[in-house]
Amino acid sequence: MSRGDGNRSTIAYAIAFLSLAGAFLAGCRDSEFDWLASSRHRSTGWIGEFKDDRFLAGREYWVYLPPGYDPLRRRYPVLYLHDGQVVFRRASGDPNSWGVDSACDSLILSGAMEPLIVVGITSGSTRFYDLTPKDVGPIEGGYATGGGNAYLSAIARDVKPLVDARFATLRDPAHTYIAGASLGGLISMYAGYAFGGTFGRVASLSGSFDTYFGADTLFQLARRGRPATLDRLYLDSGTVDDNLGEARFMRDIVLAHGFTEGASDFLYLEALGDQHGDYWFGRRMPLVLRFLAGSAAASAPTGRVAASAVH
Repeated sequence: MSRGDGNRSTIAYAIAFLSLAGAFLAGCRDSEFDWLASSRHRSTGWIGEFKDDRFLAGREYWVYLPPGYDPLRRRYPVLYLHDGQVVFRRASGDPNSWGVDSACDSLILSGAMEPLIVVGITSGSTRFYDLTPKDVGPIEGGYATGGGNAYLSAIARDVKPLVDARFATLRDPAHTYIAGASLGGLISMYAGYAFGGTFGRVASLSGSFDTYFGADTLFQLARRGRPATLDRLYLDSGTVDDNLGEARFMRDIVLAHGFTEGASDFLYLEALGDQHGDYWFGRRMPLVLRFLAGSAAASAPTGRVAASAVH
């Protein structure tokens, strides 16, 4: 290659780089740009609130970017979480929130987990409808059910493309995770089986695997076998006033149809003394994050585990 060819290649690369940088910075909100330009960018993640009319008539969602986020040099896995209003402590101000932002900051900076982007999708009056996979009629309180497929389709069709276009993401199922607690755990597990072409790693905390909420639809899918795209699966429950029996029932199904107890791609855990609530879900979040996004899933505790080994 001549010197002129080399110069032209260098110029072309520079133009492409500046074009990408310009497109990214044009999309930055002021607070995001300020964060990227500050020293805090290296030690603390950024959280922003978004809303788009294309997604469930303007449903809000929050996006967490990891410390050291560099869209010009790398792309990142994405974790989608339900009940986004209790996911990030810095956003909600609630001390009993899950604290996923703080957990991610700590795990990423310590090297225990690869950096990832987290999307927290808010819930509201349609929560029972959104997070149940089957219409079982109005449940106690008159809440409608059975909107799970529409809700997951909206995430895959509307939110994911928006996030992928706006941020530097890895877009394949192996790098797209989904997780939730209680009914969020139910719909996350369902997503792993019914939307395997979108979500490749799944976590369910204290999942509501009850036919009262239409869980039999999930049981039928799971008994057909593990989808080829379902890369990792996490399942847990507390042992005090929680969905322990339901978690054991779900565990037995997945172990009989594609997963192996003790394998690095499956983690089942009973957290001794943990109860059903946001405070307890948040205490287990660091373990969930390490399992989904860490490189050493096999090192996680499994089985009936004392709280000190989990939190």
